[in-house]
Amino acid sequence: MVHPKYGTKLPDYEALALFLRVAAHDGFGAAARASRMPKSTLSRRIAEFEADLGTPLLRRTSRGVSLTAEGAALAEACRGGFEGLDAAIAHAAPRDGALRGPLVVSAPQAFGVAVVEPALLDLAARHPALRLDLRLEDRRADFEIDGLDLAIRMGELDDSALAGRRLCLVARAVVASPALLAGRTPPTQPADLAAFAALAPRQGPLRWMLQGPGGALATIEPAAVACINDAGGLRRAALAGLGLALLPRFLVKVELRAGTLVEPLPSWQPAALPATALFRRAATAVPAVRDAVDAIARLAASGNF
Repeated sequence: MVHPKYGTKLPDYEALALFLRVAAHDGFGAAARASRMPKSTLSRRIAEFEADLGTPLLRRTSRGVSLTAEGAALAEACRGGFEGLDAAIAHAAPRDGALRGPLVVSAPQAFGVAVVEPALLDLAARHPALRLDLRLEDRRADFEIDGLDLAIRMGELDDSALAGRRLCLVARAVVASPALLAGRTPPTQPADLAAFAALAPRQGPLRWMLQGPGGALATIEPAAVACINDAGGLRRAALAGLGLALLPRFLVKVELRAGTLVEPLPSWQPAALPATALFRRAATAVPAVRDAVDAIARLAASGNF
């Protein structure tokens, strides 16, 4: 079959994929980062693609980039096509059981160090051709902008366009150093905790919801004396006696056993948070993503962290 534009020459599908990435990211900067190539190279590839087509796909101004009518029509016609092709290509790869290619994963720092990192390092050790890019960060990375294959999220989800798999429930605890409680009347109800200084993971007021005997609920709003956007930093600040901290129980289990941290009101507990693996729906056919989720889920379900 002879292509009406290219004759017997195939269209530049790689350039088409790059154009679709620019369209999805509304510009060259984020698309270049997601494509792992210099912005100038990406811009040149798109310009060459436009020249081959004989029509402009992007409107470039000092304020940014937008789609021309032809570019918008092309992007709409290709919507979802390349994600499905990625999965199809992965499915057609050699079935020798070896995992290959890049795997970009984002996970929160504490859960990442305890669960995701050991699971994926073991997977990478068994598959030398797998190029692991693990990003431990407490921000919510963006699948498109950051070029993610897999993300681990804590708490309720808002990524409805993504597929998800529940990994486990992460128990939490309100903890304090014995020095912080020394000389103070021991708390007997949640309202008593509000009299203590507290540590926050981010700026803004604290609201801790606790569940007590018989399923009773209480919300307290302690005053934050320090803000540290890292769970390990919050643990160290709590050990130093700076204030109460609400932390994952796995992160403080050693200190609780040793008595260097205690629970000031153990009959009242914060709700456990769900940990979920998120990935693109088509990625269920990609062996590296599927096996990575399986490895993380096994370790998370075992509770050995």
